[in-house]
Amino acid sequence: MLNNSEGKGQNGFLNKRNTDGLKALAIIIIIISHMARYMPISDLFKSLIGGGGSLGVGIFFFLSGYGNACSLKRASVVERRKKCIYRVVKTIGVFAICLTLLCVFLSLFGYRSYSISEYFKHMFVLQIPETTTWYLKVQLSYYIVLLALCILGLGDSPHIQLVIVTIFSALEGFFFYAIKSSWWNGNTALCFSLGMCVFTYYDTFRKYFIKFSALYFRIIAMMVFILLYIPTCFGKVAWLQPIIFILLVLIVLFLWSGLGLQCVFFLYVPRITLALYLIHIGLLKPIFENGWSIVTIFGFLGASGMLSLVALGIETGVKKLFRQKGSK
Repeated sequence: MLNNSEGKGQNGFLNKRNTDGLKALAIIIIIISHMARYMPISDLFKSLIGGGGSLGVGIFFFLSGYGNACSLKRASVVERRKKCIYRVVKTIGVFAICLTLLCVFLSLFGYRSYSISEYFKHMFVLQIPETTTWYLKVQLSYYIVLLALCILGLGDSPHIQLVIVTIFSALEGFFFYAIKSSWWNGNTALCFSLGMCVFTYYDTFRKYFIKFSALYFRIIAMMVFILLYIPTCFGKVAWLQPIIFILLVLIVLFLWSGLGLQCVFFLYVPRITLALYLIHIGLLKPIFENGWSIVTIFGFLGASGMLSLVALGIETGVKKLFRQKGSK
């Protein structure tokens, strides 16, 4: 996930403040949409809220594609390969930390009990127990594709990268739609290449974002978003869904770009988004399967936040340890 201040300077519509805010917004939407499965509400509202989760994942893919394109452009040939390898290792490392914390927490509090063999089985297939980690695997696949492009000497060819990644995104989207019958997941995969596209043609996108920054354009954009989002949640426009999903993500970026919101929440949450994503999906079923109440809600949110911060602390400690060894 994108975690830098790159992006054409602090005055750009995708500066660090905006990207950090988008990460915080996206993870909130995702958590609420997942919690909606257990809420005592009608299927209609569950569908409306649930669609937002995939939109949040789409925003994460967009930011990742944008950040990776930015990072590769500004690095040397050797640094590009190192960065791609680092992202793969870091993602797997964060998963290992989160899986370990989840298994220990669920066992200690009597929610679940996992054997050593079950633990290593989930570790091997990169799977959080009783849920799916398709997002993690798709993200890793993009890092591997970018690494392959760098090895082939295409790391400094943004247009070729964009074409290859877009084809790869389309193939992954087709897999999810045809095999998994999940058009939401399939369309979110396209957002990685969308992020690369926005970075590659940044000046064009920035010009239009600024040109239509007036309040009435934002109100119109919000109305268009609602008109597109509602029927999309129920799969009423199947053949147009990839285009509509990309439009939804771009509208969110447009609406967010001029807000410039900044608070303590936005400073810390972006650092734990991957851990928070993995932790919360592992806690959902064990905690909420016994009912929906104030106790389970606060228990779920508190445990998710606490374990994510612990994961961040472990990750930071491991980084420092390797840096110290590397400097000797």
